[in-house]
Amino acid sequence: MITEFLTPRFDGPRFAEHTLPVELGRDLAAYRELVVELAKHLYLTEHQDRKRVPKGFEESFTLHLQQVESGSARPVISLVTAGALALQGGGGYFEKARDLVAETVSAVDAGQPLPAAFPKQLLDYFNDFGRSLRDGESLDLSRPAAPPAVLTPVRRRALVLSVRKVYTKDVDLIGVIGETDWEKHSFRLRLPDDTPVVAPLPETFDDLARSAGGRDRTLVQVRGVGVYDAWDRLQKLSETHHIELLP
Repeated sequence: MITEFLTPRFDGPRFAEHTLPVELGRDLAAYRELVVELAKHLYLTEHQDRKRVPKGFEESFTLHLQQVESGSARPVISLVTAGALALQGGGGYFEKARDLVAETVSAVDAGQPLPAAFPKQLLDYFNDFGRSLRDGESLDLSRPAAPPAVLTPVRRRALVLSVRKVYTKDVDLIGVIGETDWEKHSFRLRLPDDTPVVAPLPETFDDLARSAGGRDRTLVQVRGVGVYDAWDRLQKLSETHHIELLP
């Protein structure tokens, strides 16, 4: 059985043609993980006599991208259930979790305290959910007859920093490889302002690091995930996805 679960709206220049860039798929996957963990928390909160959710609880929750509607980019995310296993013992906890996520985003949007029902430790999921959003883009999770719930890079940052000292976001950097630590599989990228940034070095890029390392006139472009503090200062890279020599 297929039922509509959520129709979020992505706004921004990348979505003007009513299409969804493939990299946004990881945000939707992170959203699913957030809803699952929140649904588990809600279930166990209401069933104090249980130490774990019923068997098949998580497996019964499957989200599928059904289509992309017009109006910026509006993916229709459907809940696919199968037979008697569908949401076994789960009731409406996934729907409650969906609404609580929207309520939490709405609260930070309005500058209000976050809902008490949302456990603080799960706010860390916003490090992944919404990370692909760029400046000037937003993700509208608003529910009918409910206050607006629009996630932006600034609001995502605020949610993560409410429980952590750092947050992550996608980065695209240009600099010089100063040195490489082969034992730790990392390298130091020196940015144009002389700021050093340590980043992981996947084995795929070992040869490139050898050829570019220590050469001040050899620029490289590095894409990955940056770790920033509350003052938006880049601390390091937690992931390195791509390294390319620049002419």
